[in-house]
Amino acid sequence: MIEPLTGSFDSFLAAMRSPYRRRYREARRIHAPRGDPERGGPLVLSSRPFSDADVACFHRGYRAVLDRTPVRLETYPLAFFSALARSRLPATILSLADTAEGTSVEALIMPSADTLFFLLVAKERARYEADLYPLLLRCIVLEASSRGFRRVRLGQTSAYAKVSMGAVPKRLETFIRLRRPWKHRLLRRFGGTLFPETPSPELRVFKRPPRPEKT
Repeated sequence: MIEPLTGSFDSFLAAMRSPYRRRYREARRIHAPRGDPERGGPLVLSSRPFSDADVACFHRGYRAVLDRTPVRLETYPLAFFSALARSRLPATILSLADTAEGTSVEALIMPSADTLFFLLVAKERARYEADLYPLLLRCIVLEASSRGFRRVRLGQTSAYAKVSMGAVPKRLETFIRLRRPWKHRLLRRFGGTLFPETPSPELRVFKRPPRPEKT
Protein backbone atom coordinates (compact mmCIF):
# COMPACT_ATOMS: atom_id res chain seq x y z
CA MET A 1 0.00 0.00 0.00
CA ILE A 2 1.24 3.50 -0.82
CA GLU A 3 0.41 6.22 1.69
CA PRO A 4 0.07 9.02 2.43
CA LEU A 5 -0.56 10.85 -0.84
CA THR A 6 -1.91 14.05 0.67
CA GLY A 7 -0.16 17.23 -0.30
CA SER A 8 1.80 17.68 -3.50
CA PHE A 9 3.10 14.73 -5.45
CA ASP A 10 6.42 16.56 -5.69
CA SER A 11 6.87 16.18 -1.93
CA PHE A 12 6.18 12.44 -2.23
CA LEU A 13 8.86 12.13 -4.91
CA ALA A 14 11.28 14.39 -3.06
CA ALA A 15 11.36 11.91 -0.19
CA MET A 16 12.58 9.16 -2.56
CA ARG A 17 16.16 8.32 -3.37
CA SER A 18 17.10 9.39 -6.88
CA PRO A 19 17.16 5.93 -8.60
CA TYR A 20 13.52 5.34 -7.65
CA ARG A 21 12.45 8.95 -8.20
CA ARG A 22 13.75 8.83 -11.79
CA ARG A 23 11.41 5.94 -12.59
CA TYR A 24 8.45 8.27 -12.15
CA ARG A 25 9.67 10.79 -14.74
CA GLU A 26 8.26 8.95 -17.75
CA ALA A 27 4.99 8.26 -15.93
CA ARG A 28 4.62 11.97 -15.11
CA ARG A 29 5.22 12.92 -18.72
CA ILE A 30 2.56 10.46 -19.85
CA HIS A 31 0.06 11.35 -17.16
CA ALA A 32 0.29 15.12 -17.58
CA PRO A 33 -1.09 15.46 -21.16
CA ARG A 34 -3.72 12.71 -20.73
CA GLY A 35 -3.84 11.70 -24.36
CA ASP A 36 -2.13 14.65 -26.06
CA PRO A 37 0.20 12.91 -28.54
CA GLU A 38 2.22 16.09 -29.13
CA ARG A 39 3.32 16.07 -25.47
CA GLY A 40 3.06 12.42 -24.58
CA GLY A 41 4.63 10.96 -27.72
CA PRO A 42 3.55 7.47 -28.79
CA LEU A 43 2.50 6.51 -25.23
CA VAL A 44 -1.06 7.67 -24.51
CA LEU A 45 -2.87 7.34 -21.20
CA SER A 46 -6.67 7.40 -21.12
CA SER A 47 -9.50 6.48 -18.77
CA ARG A 48 -13.14 5.56 -19.15
CA PRO A 49 -15.92 4.01 -17.03
CA PHE A 50 -15.93 0.21 -17.12
CA SER A 51 -18.91 -0.77 -19.29
CA ASP A 52 -20.43 -3.70 -21.17
CA ALA A 53 -18.30 -2.79 -24.19
CA ASP A 54 -15.14 -3.50 -22.16
CA VAL A 55 -16.14 -6.83 -20.65
CA ALA A 56 -15.09 -9.33 -23.34
CA CYS A 57 -11.79 -7.65 -24.23
CA PHE A 58 -10.75 -7.05 -20.62
CA HIS A 59 -11.64 -10.60 -19.63
CA ARG A 60 -9.52 -11.97 -22.48
CA GLY A 61 -6.51 -9.92 -21.43
CA TYR A 62 -7.07 -10.80 -17.77
CA ARG A 63 -7.12 -14.52 -18.59
CA ALA A 64 -3.95 -14.11 -20.65
CA VAL A 65 -2.21 -12.78 -17.54
CA LEU A 66 -3.41 -15.66 -15.37
CA ASP A 67 -2.40 -18.26 -17.94
CA ARG A 68 1.22 -17.09 -17.60
CA THR A 69 1.40 -17.16 -13.80
CA PRO A 70 3.20 -20.15 -12.22
CA VAL A 71 0.80 -20.06 -9.24
CA ARG A 72 -2.90 -20.47 -9.90
CA LEU A 73 -4.74 -17.50 -8.44
CA GLU A 74 -8.45 -17.04 -7.90
CA THR A 75 -9.97 -16.60 -11.35
CA TYR A 76 -13.04 -14.47 -11.95
CA PRO A 77 -15.40 -15.69 -14.69
CA LEU A 78 -16.79 -13.57 -17.48
CA ALA A 79 -20.06 -13.25 -15.55
CA PHE A 80 -18.21 -11.38 -12.77
CA PHE A 81 -17.07 -8.65 -15.16
CA SER A 82 -20.50 -8.44 -16.77
CA ALA A 83 -22.12 -7.91 -13.38
CA LEU A 84 -19.50 -5.31 -12.43
CA ALA A 85 -20.07 -3.36 -15.66
CA ARG A 86 -23.83 -3.28 -15.04
CA SER A 87 -23.55 -2.33 -11.39
CA ARG A 88 -23.43 1.17 -9.95
CA LEU A 89 -19.90 0.72 -8.65
CA PRO A 90 -17.51 3.39 -9.98
CA ALA A 91 -15.10 0.99 -11.70
CA THR A 92 -12.80 2.62 -14.24
CA ILE A 93 -10.46 1.40 -16.95
CA LEU A 94 -7.09 3.15 -16.99
CA SER A 95 -5.42 2.30 -20.30
CA LEU A 96 -1.84 2.91 -21.42
CA ALA A 97 -1.36 2.45 -25.16
CA ASP A 98 1.77 2.42 -27.29
CA THR A 99 0.41 3.87 -30.53
CA ALA A 100 3.65 3.13 -32.40
CA GLU A 101 3.49 -0.60 -31.58
CA GLY A 102 -0.29 -0.92 -31.53
CA THR A 103 -0.29 -2.44 -28.03
CA SER A 104 -1.90 -1.51 -24.74
CA VAL A 105 -2.22 -2.50 -21.10
CA GLU A 106 -5.36 -1.84 -19.06
CA ALA A 107 -5.96 -1.62 -15.33
CA LEU A 108 -9.29 -1.94 -13.57
CA ILE A 109 -9.34 0.57 -10.71
CA MET A 110 -12.00 1.56 -8.20
CA PRO A 111 -12.21 4.21 -5.46
CA SER A 112 -13.47 3.56 -1.96
CA ALA A 113 -13.50 6.39 0.57
CA ASP A 114 -9.96 7.87 0.57
CA THR A 115 -8.31 4.88 -1.14
CA LEU A 116 -7.87 4.02 -4.82
CA PHE A 117 -7.80 0.26 -5.42
CA PHE A 118 -5.95 -1.34 -8.33
CA LEU A 119 -8.04 -4.47 -8.83
CA LEU A 120 -6.95 -6.35 -11.96
CA VAL A 121 -4.85 -5.96 -15.08
CA ALA A 122 -5.40 -7.09 -18.66
CA LYS A 123 -2.47 -7.54 -21.00
CA GLU A 124 -2.08 -9.86 -23.96
CA ARG A 125 1.72 -10.16 -23.90
CA ALA A 126 4.21 -10.94 -21.16
CA ARG A 127 6.56 -8.12 -22.27
CA TYR A 128 6.18 -4.90 -24.20
CA GLU A 129 8.75 -2.72 -25.92
CA ALA A 130 8.01 0.33 -23.77
CA ASP A 131 7.66 -1.48 -20.40
CA LEU A 132 4.01 -0.55 -20.38
CA TYR A 133 3.05 -2.42 -17.23
CA PRO A 134 5.52 -0.73 -14.81
CA LEU A 135 4.64 2.61 -16.37
CA LEU A 136 0.93 1.94 -15.91
CA LEU A 137 1.47 1.11 -12.23
CA ARG A 138 3.16 4.45 -11.67
CA CYS A 139 0.40 6.20 -13.60
CA ILE A 140 -2.08 4.65 -11.16
CA VAL A 141 -0.20 6.27 -8.28
CA LEU A 142 -0.21 9.59 -10.14
CA GLU A 143 -3.93 9.20 -10.85
CA ALA A 144 -4.63 8.65 -7.15
CA SER A 145 -2.56 11.68 -6.16
CA SER A 146 -4.16 13.96 -8.77
CA ARG A 147 -7.65 12.93 -7.63
CA GLY A 148 -6.92 13.59 -3.96
CA PHE A 149 -6.81 10.04 -2.62
CA ARG A 150 -4.80 9.41 0.52
CA ARG A 151 -3.55 5.94 -0.35
CA VAL A 152 -3.30 3.34 -3.12
CA ARG A 153 -3.72 -0.41 -2.75
CA LEU A 154 -1.91 -2.33 -5.46
CA GLY A 155 -3.59 -5.72 -5.19
CA GLN A 156 -1.79 -8.73 -6.70
CA THR A 157 1.12 -6.78 -8.15
CA SER A 158 4.48 -8.41 -7.41
CA ALA A 159 6.06 -7.46 -4.10
CA TYR A 160 9.20 -6.10 -5.79
CA ALA A 161 7.19 -3.82 -8.07
CA LYS A 162 5.16 -2.50 -5.14
CA VAL A 163 8.16 -1.77 -2.92
CA SER A 164 10.15 -0.14 -5.73
CA MET A 165 7.25 2.28 -6.27
CA GLY A 166 7.25 3.37 -2.63
CA ALA A 167 4.68 0.97 -1.21
CA VAL A 168 4.78 -0.38 2.33
CA PRO A 169 3.80 -4.07 2.69
CA LYS A 170 0.77 -4.66 4.88
CA ARG A 171 0.29 -8.02 6.57
CA LEU A 172 -3.05 -9.64 5.82
CA GLU A 173 -4.61 -11.47 8.75
CA THR A 174 -6.59 -14.70 8.42
CA PHE A 175 -9.08 -15.67 11.12
CA ILE A 176 -10.42 -19.21 11.50
CA ARG A 177 -13.06 -20.10 14.05
CA LEU A 178 -12.31 -23.43 15.71
CA ARG A 179 -14.45 -24.78 18.53
CA ARG A 180 -12.34 -27.74 19.66
CA PRO A 181 -9.01 -27.40 21.56
CA TRP A 182 -7.27 -30.11 19.51
CA LYS A 183 -7.94 -28.14 16.35
CA HIS A 184 -6.24 -25.13 17.90
CA ARG A 185 -3.20 -27.25 18.70
CA LEU A 186 -3.05 -28.54 15.14
CA LEU A 187 -3.32 -25.04 13.74
CA ARG A 188 -0.51 -23.77 15.97
CA ARG A 189 1.67 -26.65 14.85
CA PHE A 190 0.94 -26.62 11.13
CA GLY A 191 -0.29 -23.06 10.59
CA GLY A 192 3.04 -21.97 9.15
CA THR A 193 2.79 -24.68 6.49
CA LEU A 194 -0.80 -23.86 5.60
CA PHE A 195 -0.26 -20.08 5.55
CA PRO A 196 3.44 -19.46 4.79
CA GLU A 197 4.72 -15.91 5.00
CA THR A 198 6.70 -14.64 2.04
CA PRO A 199 9.30 -12.02 2.97
CA SER A 200 8.99 -8.75 1.09
CA PRO A 201 11.98 -7.30 -0.76
CA GLU A 202 13.99 -4.88 1.34
CA LEU A 203 14.67 -1.82 -0.78
CA ARG A 204 15.70 1.56 0.56
CA VAL A 205 13.36 3.58 -1.62
CA PHE A 206 13.04 6.62 0.61
CA LYS A 207 15.75 8.80 2.06
CA ARG A 208 16.57 8.20 5.66
CA PRO A 209 15.35 10.93 7.98
CA PRO A 210 18.13 13.09 9.41
CA ARG A 211 19.46 12.04 12.78
CA PRO A 212 18.61 14.37 15.67
CA GLU A 213 21.48 16.53 16.82
CA LYS A 214 23.12 15.61 20.10
CA THR A 215 22.74 18.09 22.89
